[in-house]
Amino acid sequence: MSDQPRTESFSSKESAPSVRLFAPGTPIGKRYEVRGVLGTGGSAVVYAVLDLELSRNVALKVLRPDRMTEGMLKRFRREVAVAREADSPRLVKVYDIGTAGETVFLTMELVDGESLRERLHLGPLPVDEAVRIGLEVLEGLRALHALGLVHRDVKPGNVLLADSGAVKLADFGLVRRWEVDETRATATDAVVGTFEYLSPEQALGGDLDGRSDLYSFGVLLFEMLTGDVPYRGLSSIGTAVAHLREKTPDPRVRRPGVPPWLAAVVTRLLEKERADRYASAADVIADLAAHRPPARRPRLGRIRRWILPAVAALLIGAVFLPFWPWNRPRFARLLMAPKQPTVGLDAAGNVLWRRSDLTIPSRAATGRFLPGGSLQVAAILDPDGSDNPERLPNLSFLDGASGRVLSQTKLLSPAGLFPGFSDMFAAGISGVVDLNGEGMDQVVVTILHRVWWPSITVIVDPRHGTAETVFVASGHHSFVAAVDLDGDGRKEIVVAGPSNRMGWNIGIAAVRVRQASSVGGVSAVWQPAGTPDRSEPGNTENLLWYALVPHPGSSNPDSFIRFDSERRIFEMRNPSGGVEVLTADGFLRSDVSTLTSVERAAARRKSYDRLREATRLLDVAFAEDAVAMGAQALSEAHRAGDRTLSDWTGRFRARALVRSGRLVEAERDFDSLLASSRSPSEVAFDAGRAFHLRGLLPRAVAWYRRSVGRGGAIEQGRGKWEVLEGTILALGEQGKWSDARTEMDRLSFVYPNLGLSKSCYENWTVWRSGGHFDLPPKPALNAPDLARAFWFELLAAQGEKPENALPDLDSELTRVMDGKYILLSLKADLLAKSGRAGEALPVARDAWASVNAALATEVAARLYVPIVGERLATLEGKAGRAVDARRTRLEVARFRRGG
Repeated sequence: MSDQPRTESFSSKESAPSVRLFAPGTPIGKRYEVRGVLGTGGSAVVYAVLDLELSRNVALKVLRPDRMTEGMLKRFRREVAVAREADSPRLVKVYDIGTAGETVFLTMELVDGESLRERLHLGPLPVDEAVRIGLEVLEGLRALHALGLVHRDVKPGNVLLADSGAVKLADFGLVRRWEVDETRATATDAVVGTFEYLSPEQALGGDLDGRSDLYSFGVLLFEMLTGDVPYRGLSSIGTAVAHLREKTPDPRVRRPGVPPWLAAVVTRLLEKERADRYASAADVIADLAAHRPPARRPRLGRIRRWILPAVAALLIGAVFLPFWPWNRPRFARLLMAPKQPTVGLDAAGNVLWRRSDLTIPSRAATGRFLPGGSLQVAAILDPDGSDNPERLPNLSFLDGASGRVLSQTKLLSPAGLFPGFSDMFAAGISGVVDLNGEGMDQVVVTILHRVWWPSITVIVDPRHGTAETVFVASGHHSFVAAVDLDGDGRKEIVVAGPSNRMGWNIGIAAVRVRQASSVGGVSAVWQPAGTPDRSEPGNTENLLWYALVPHPGSSNPDSFIRFDSERRIFEMRNPSGGVEVLTADGFLRSDVSTLTSVERAAARRKSYDRLREATRLLDVAFAEDAVAMGAQALSEAHRAGDRTLSDWTGRFRARALVRSGRLVEAERDFDSLLASSRSPSEVAFDAGRAFHLRGLLPRAVAWYRRSVGRGGAIEQGRGKWEVLEGTILALGEQGKWSDARTEMDRLSFVYPNLGLSKSCYENWTVWRSGGHFDLPPKPALNAPDLARAFWFELLAAQGEKPENALPDLDSELTRVMDGKYILLSLKADLLAKSGRAGEALPVARDAWASVNAALATEVAARLYVPIVGERLATLEGKAGRAVDARRTRLEVARFRRGG
């Protein structure tokens, strides 16, 4: 399983953030108690907290310890001073600055609602809504500008939309006075603000005044109307240059429904020269207010004609008012925080219900699932709070007003699609879509293996009670968008995630979804589409395309890819901070080819087909044939102009060359790929693994070392524990345990986030070298298989009684993929020590068969052939099978000579 490493975590909402967060209930000082996390940023984390002295909820902004410079403290103090000076209902109130130990924080008004950035994730706003929000933002700017203050960071993330309808401008850390040198960028301050919203003078580091904020507001208004900013370069600098040089786009081109007068306001706000813009926020307010359609006034005669019936209706209605349908509680949104009960709220923020069996944010979503259009909740409930890894729950549909379960749809385990994998799958809701444009939603559910790479995408249609698997992936792929890419009037599902078995690149699939056809249960047999690496690719007609793109440093699609509905493109962040574009036909815009789009797609399909066949040939030890077929796959990838696929296909061919014994060619190809690849760390690791499996251990160690630190500032791709694992196994097989311990220290310094597994590897290495070790905590189920197997070896070596260890070991055997022979051999040893020699010998033979079968794919098997073989031979000798014992030891000796 060595070329099938586990994937990254299912959702960033469940993964550990890059900074330590306070858990709910944590006290901050003696006055505040954390209720939940509201958001994290580059310099601070914002919590919802309870002020214990005043018995009120407030927001508390904590400065990150790694950003605690004098400059950042100055920003914090400035926020308090500005907020106190510019008191306005359109500005978020900041109460005070405080400290608790080494923690520095601000307390401020808690706004129940969402940011404008979150609202814009749903697309552009209605024109009247954009104007209303814009007017309130301008009122906040007018209050700041009246005091001679410039905000300098007007953007959607700093505009808060309260559930009450109020709009408030937040974050005054960059606010400065208009005086010269206060608003200009300096050597230490650099360019301030957010590049997409910078005014031209801000980008140049010049003097600023209120008109700079008005330019940023113009960008904000443009985005509210069109769903995107007017300028977006391939990098931050490119975006800043676009503000300086590119012609101001007309918002009506991107959204024809924008009124001409409003387009003119936006254009004037975005003038390059300050003198050509509005002079003040008040002038913009006047223009916007003048064009807003006035509220209709009923004529006086009509009022008199209807006043008596209206009064009568009012009196009658007062009696029955609480019982009328429109006065029943109306669900508006969910309030969710990790490990906290989920709360259903109405539009005013009143609590309608709460459920303690729903505590993971990625397992709930709202949508219109039933006729009538009201909101319901799709949820994956966990009644006993155990999050049982071996029980896949149902998908429940909850009434929005009460939170009670209306119906359930069974989610079937995908274990049958992945033979040999343990039945340990988790389900999460990754999207809600209306595939047919009927106003009725379906739920996109991602079901993934908790330890290894398998995942499936399921479409659940509550109207028909169906749950259809539409995509099977070798990597944790989750929902990105639902969009009609091929023009047939029906939306395709687009999913993305790490393609573990295709070089740890990111795979993006556009999948056709058929109309649900059955009622009352799981639909009829339906062959889903699949990633191209699979031996059975599934229903290829339903896979519109599958694109490989370089790894962006994150495996969560929410963080690196978005679909631009106006331009019909996917924009993807790359590790260097730039943006790459994937067009609707599934090719990167930066990749060029002389072929037509149809011809490129055909060439890419041929490359996938030949790569699949080459993999099959390599698996059955026809290495030379695999090399030839890999060359054909590489040729087709080049014809398609697909650089990422070419890179991966070249890496496969180099591995096949190693297997066939053509080592000089393989080394040359790996060196060439290392120089040209956008994933050099993965190239070096592939080389190390290939030479390791071949038994060329010094060469393997050299390549493993070349893979370290080659991912740049953002380490991409596979988990770095694999580099650690390969290195210490290769050194250990050579008996260089001291070197292995040194390598442990070096890799731990380069990759400090190796986690709990590192302690298992470290103590196992010490034990194997004959040193004293400590038993580390037992690794979690999602830890590497070998780390968990090593832990059981350490447990036994420490003298754990066999009768205590065996039940847990048996449970572990149902879960592991790699290194099963380690646990089987250890089990045989423990059985023998507990006086059950008759049971031990068959288990030891299973371990021997398993370790030999794994030699072609698992590097750990090489180290364990002598260990597993000696245990078997010892048991055979004790059982009076001297001939068998001699034969086993001869096979071990033969392996050592050939290895």
